[in-house]
Amino acid sequence: MKKSLIALAALAAVTAASAQSTVTVSGKMRYAFVNNSSNTAGTIVKATGIAITDGDVVFTSVEDLGGGMKASADMAFQIGGRSRAAGNRDGNLKLSGGFGTVAFGSIDAGNGIYGLGSSGAGFLIGLDNLVLLDSGNTDYFSYTTPTMSGFSASVMLVDDATATSGTNSLTGYSMDSTTALQDGVVYGAKYANGPLSVSVDSTQYGNNALAAGTARAVNRTRISANYNLGVAVVGAGYEARDAKTSSTASALTTKDTVISVNVPAGSYDFAAAYATSKTDGNTYTVTGYDLAARYNFSKRTYAALQYQSVKGVNLNVAYAAANEGKITRLQLSHSF
Repeated sequence: MKKSLIALAALAAVTAASAQSTVTVSGKMRYAFVNNSSNTAGTIVKATGIAITDGDVVFTSVEDLGGGMKASADMAFQIGGRSRAAGNRDGNLKLSGGFGTVAFGSIDAGNGIYGLGSSGAGFLIGLDNLVLLDSGNTDYFSYTTPTMSGFSASVMLVDDATATSGTNSLTGYSMDSTTALQDGVVYGAKYANGPLSVSVDSTQYGNNALAAGTARAVNRTRISANYNLGVAVVGAGYEARDAKTSSTASALTTKDTVISVNVPAGSYDFAAAYATSKTDGNTYTVTGYDLAARYNFSKRTYAALQYQSVKGVNLNVAYAAANEGKITRLQLSHSF
């Protein structure tokens, strides 16, 4: 009897050790003195004041399933002071092991070339979804291979919340009952080893969101990279996207580019990024640049002076040749 109890206790201990679960809480808060100027067809609007520029709390759970497998989930919630309501942000659910990683999620996908193309300078204001196309909310399912010598590949099914009409007639991933989201399949490959990081992907969109008079994406190719020179990180990215107003219409091509540099200097960091976007039929090119200098009090706290200027689009994301916008802000950030 005693031996049986010892055996059961040992088995319980092994089972508990093979299924360890941890939950962590992280996040950030950012405030700034801000000066904005937005020009819309000659009408200039200026604003100066104090604003919360970002803030969230992220809950992350990781469970060791044994045999080299683990499950993880993360959920982010936007937070702010009294002037900003709380809201949902990214959520991901993943199962990983020797086979790779299977994941579901609802995220802001970002532009796709700005992450590496901006040299990882997260203290810039950001030009995605302003000059660069395709930043938006996305539901996804993905599979990513294990990383071998720095290489990995992935395939992702997405529902892209940029479409507002049509019927789900091709791939049919969307389960939304009132709005047909534009679905697609993203095939990607990445390399990250030593100083070099590269990302390449190709997207084929479903035709479920094509609507007369409104151009919707039909395919997209993106490539971005950055390289750590030691004294600086340099980055670049390129995107070409074809859009149609109907299945028989001619494609309109938009080409986006970004180049950047991020220079660390002791407790300081200095960064600059320049981006362009040109669509067939437009007589103008949308351009913008970001400049920022950051002083790091620690790994989690910094102060940054940031400046952004865009032309061909204003800060309200209204596109026209005469439109422009400018932002200057002094930001304080703390993460936990």
